Amino acid sequence: MKHMSTLFAAVLSAGLLTGCLSPSGDTIKDQKLTANKMSIKGLDMIYERNPELRNEIRKAAGYGVYKNIGVQWMLPSTESGWGVVHNNLTGEDTYMKLFGIGLGLGLGFRDFRGILVFDNQQSIKDFINSGWGGHGQANAAAKFGETGGSAAAAGEVLPGVKLYKVTVNGLVLQATFQGTKTWKNDKMNKK
Repeated sequence: MKHMSTLFAAVLSAGLLTGCLSPSGDTIKDQKLTANKMSIKGLDMIYERNPELRNEIRKAAGYGVYKNIGVQWMLPSTESGWGVVHNNLTGEDTYMKLFGIGLGLGLGFRDFRGILVFDNQQSIKDFINSGWGGHGQANAAAKFGETGGSAAAAGEVLPGVKLYKVTVNGLVLQATFQGTKTWKNDKMNKK
């Protein structure tokens, strides 16, 4: 039991440390540029795998793209990162951070993009202002650079919010229940 507690603390610490990260850049303007470039690349990745999502995202109330790091070690798992939520109606971008913790079976580490699709304006508002979500997930990924692939099921994480995940790099096999908290990056959202 002592070893499991130590292991859980290590996985949690790794997740917390990466959750403190923000987009690279010396200025807020540079960090926003990094976040927006990541968002475009994340959308390109999901469109390559699921071309039909291009039309769904275009017609949606909005979308979010997150750069995440996920760690799964036996039972505990964490994920953390940052992203941008885009409102298709207003054109406004909201810069966000996230941290998630879960339980389930698995092992691995991966850098992935989480793409959220919002069905309506209320779901965007709720996500930005409360930011709690939970979902079950099953993932299998072995991807390094251009080599390998991944499989992940999409699901609804909050009413009116669908989540898709695309692995950039990593090796993971997991089936977990994940709880996630997102919050505004106050520094990047100052007007």
